[in-house]
Amino acid sequence: MPTHTNPTLPREHLLDLTYARPNITNHTLDEHSLDQKCPLDIGSHRVKPVFDLGWLERLPYELVAEILAELDLRSLFDFCAVNQRAMQAADGVPQFKQILKHNTTALRAMLAIQVGSYTSCTDLLRTLKTANCEHCGDFAGYIYLLHCTRVCFLCFTEEMRYLPLTAPQLYRDFGISKISLPGLPFMKSLPGRYSPNGTMCPKSLTLYDRDSAKKAGIAAHGSQAVMEQFVTGNFSRKMDEFENRERKYINGPPAPKPRRPISALEEHDGRSSNPRRFMSIVNAPVQLLQASVDQDSDSHFRLLLNKKHIKYITIAAGVYEDDDMCFAPSLSSILPPFPTGDWNDGYIAKNEESGQPYFRSAGRTAFPRVRSVWHSNTFDYLDLTMRTKLRTNLYEVRTSGSSDTMVAKFARFDWEIGYLDNECAAYRWIEDTGVGPRFLGNIAEEGRAIGFVLEHLPDAHHATPADYAACKEALSKLHHMGIAHGDINKYNFLVVNGKATLIDFDCARKTTDK
Repeated sequence: MPTHTNPTLPREHLLDLTYARPNITNHTLDEHSLDQKCPLDIGSHRVKPVFDLGWLERLPYELVAEILAELDLRSLFDFCAVNQRAMQAADGVPQFKQILKHNTTALRAMLAIQVGSYTSCTDLLRTLKTANCEHCGDFAGYIYLLHCTRVCFLCFTEEMRYLPLTAPQLYRDFGISKISLPGLPFMKSLPGRYSPNGTMCPKSLTLYDRDSAKKAGIAAHGSQAVMEQFVTGNFSRKMDEFENRERKYINGPPAPKPRRPISALEEHDGRSSNPRRFMSIVNAPVQLLQASVDQDSDSHFRLLLNKKHIKYITIAAGVYEDDDMCFAPSLSSILPPFPTGDWNDGYIAKNEESGQPYFRSAGRTAFPRVRSVWHSNTFDYLDLTMRTKLRTNLYEVRTSGSSDTMVAKFARFDWEIGYLDNECAAYRWIEDTGVGPRFLGNIAEEGRAIGFVLEHLPDAHHATPADYAACKEALSKLHHMGIAHGDINKYNFLVVNGKATLIDFDCARKTTDK
């Protein structure tokens, strides 16, 4: 019998086939402009305090800081509103400082949906530093704000405990009356789109934590069995009332058709398409953008922290398995705690004594930049939404607030800058000639030019033998300008309606040869 062998692809080809930054929008709470809906002025507009903290001034500040760290977040912000001295005292709380410096998203979200009364700075910081799901133990890329716990996507979209309920649903499921509602943890949702389906929820909903509601129901009824008996009996009464109304509807004068009551077991959850499951969810702070893994030497990673800070991490050979580093959720869960302070470049090695990974160094590196910056437009990398991946460092993108598709090409790591620098210069040589796509501007990362944005050519295809004449015409035009492309192949021609456009000018050079 013939034998079959599995083909082996080079690692760089495998990386090209993966998506470190998925083209998925889950419409979680943190995608609702929290910086505008819940602005924070902590640490700004400070003046010398006129009034003090009264009796609290008699305590050592270290003790005051410990007290403030254990206050719930709502009370802490109320304390800050007392006077300038109170704001000054809160600014110095170590846990609070770390949250403000590294991740304000979860903090803003908690205040925005009014769950800050259930969580302290200590609790939130502990959750931010946790990597695993509280339910299954796998890597957790999200935070469930009603519990202030880390959860994975599968658990918060499948498990009932992460589906908050409305007041009528609490009575239906656990027999909790309105009198008992004030003591239950609740949230006020923000109007907007939720779930991967982008379901529009135009009104704010008051939602209650399911676990807490169930415990309250058991306590109110005396036992779970009695509670379930009450719920069953209540549903039976509603069904009897429905059947009576239905008979009147059928036999009586015209009237609105009665609606059949739905039990908890009959309700359609929708799971990952249920918007209520996403109203109290925010993304965890670490996101893998790009990776270059090498089993024999250092591996390099580009990470996004808190959706605003880009960090470059180098991991020494032998610290982790290659498969763990190539898989984004796995990598995020095994990284050591991130250093504090202002840094953008870290090196992870294995501690010789303990054998555990640690940051051997972390500092601020002035990475090289694209110097051929000639266009007036600049796009901030963080304002670009990556859509379809075309090649290793080439994506279809959109900017926030625009539906126009463009093409972005950028250097993932510092050794790719030289190619982009040369290509930016080449696009200046051919500007307004029609030889290449229109150059729309440069891409900046924290003020450093790392690439550029081009116009998108819809319905374009790479060259085929039938496009030979069009390709020859485009190439001849380039040569008459005194420019050699340097890398002519079918993939560097885009053909639309019989016209060929050249791309990938990283090897282009000026020449006297025609």
